Amino acid sequence: MNTAHKIESLTSQLPQELVSQIFAFSIPPFASLAPEPDPSYSSTGTLSLVCNAWKDIALSTPQLWNSFAIQLHSPKFAFTLHRTETHLERSGSLPLAIQIDMAMNCPDAMFHPILDRLNVHSHRWHTLILCIPFSLTSRLVGDPSRGASRLDSLIIRPTRPTIPESRSASVAFGSRHTQFRPSTITMSGLYLNALNIDWSHLIDMNIVSLSVEECLQLLRLAPLLRHLKIRSILHNTQATASTQVQVTHYSLETWDLSTPSRLFSSLLWDQITLPKLTSLNLCDGPCDALGRLLKRSSCPLAYFGLYRGSTSGLVSLLSAMPHLKHLYLENLTSGGDEIATLCALMALTTAYPAHSDESTLFLPRLETVQYYRCPNLVWTTIPSWFPPTETKSNILYRPLSDIDIDVYVLPSEMENEAIDSDTVSKLLDLIGRGFDLTVNNDTYNADEIGEPTNFIEDSRRYHAYR
Repeated sequence: MNTAHKIESLTSQLPQELVSQIFAFSIPPFASLAPEPDPSYSSTGTLSLVCNAWKDIALSTPQLWNSFAIQLHSPKFAFTLHRTETHLERSGSLPLAIQIDMAMNCPDAMFHPILDRLNVHSHRWHTLILCIPFSLTSRLVGDPSRGASRLDSLIIRPTRPTIPESRSASVAFGSRHTQFRPSTITMSGLYLNALNIDWSHLIDMNIVSLSVEECLQLLRLAPLLRHLKIRSILHNTQATASTQVQVTHYSLETWDLSTPSRLFSSLLWDQITLPKLTSLNLCDGPCDALGRLLKRSSCPLAYFGLYRGSTSGLVSLLSAMPHLKHLYLENLTSGGDEIATLCALMALTTAYPAHSDESTLFLPRLETVQYYRCPNLVWTTIPSWFPPTETKSNILYRPLSDIDIDVYVLPSEMENEAIDSDTVSKLLDLIGRGFDLTVNNDTYNADEIGEPTNFIEDSRRYHAYR
């Protein structure tokens, strides 16, 4: 009681507006919404329990009530409905950030009154996170009579699919009468047409899977799309055969395709042109279609990441990236002499005459290389990747300054895998000149748990004690 009295005395000396702002900072922002472990618990409600002064301020501060999570659970239905109405009323006219989750094995119809109350306030929706069945997401159609939608961010992961990994083709969210115009969408388990929205404002899209046809459709529907992340490209068995029509998208800057889909992604690459593409992440080996896309687009690609897949065709693909600054290669499998060819080419093309046509040069702008767990690296070529100590005024040099390499070499393999002593000296000299050169070995010091060892130093010690 004494502590509570001191707190009340302190806050009574501050302007109410200042205390309200302090309270607002204690509430998680829209991006960190999460359902409470106990549905009866509320961080907003906790503030009002400290003292009467805090309760009055908390109840009259709309910023404390416009971000909330709803856990649909049968035994707590009446409480959840009351709590939802309280948040809607006390948040005034502020934009709403709402997350809805549902306990398993609950009857959907029981929760229609809660969703209907949310529909009345659809003109205030700013962020929606929906982890509920299709039958409930499809009920969130909004109320066009209340004004234009403010919905900016939509995350929709419907629960209870009929078949594992299946996707629903029915409309799961939105209505043609209420034009939702989100700029950010994250979704899974749905076909693209399951969202009945206006795509013209979309900037950022994160989706588990799309067919080739849906990718083309998305690029047509969303002219402002800048960032696209897809886990996999699928074949759309429901799509009808059609002639290939080129789609040019003038806004897309970053594309992340995080699982192997080489067959269907190849079909896609031949149908699109991306003149603004600056970053591309792939989980597959190179293909001719991707090279054709890059040459056709003449895009300013500055970052390229390749995960898994074969190295076959890698040099040809990189030759189509004259603007590349950052190269990331991880867990690639051997594709003949491709890596040896890449290493030799990097060493031979460090310098080039001034006023050269960059489009004819090999990676003239490359600044950083990250090379993790890939085969056949030729250590003797690496010192020649960097500019020499003495440079010439009429010669330009590749601005490479940072190489990060991760190897997997057991102690028993050092005889064949250790960096030769002459190259070790050259690499240490590069580090001494200020270049950022890191070579980590995750397994050499196998008896110790902790940080990987420095493979350059491991190789130096190996030769010193032979």
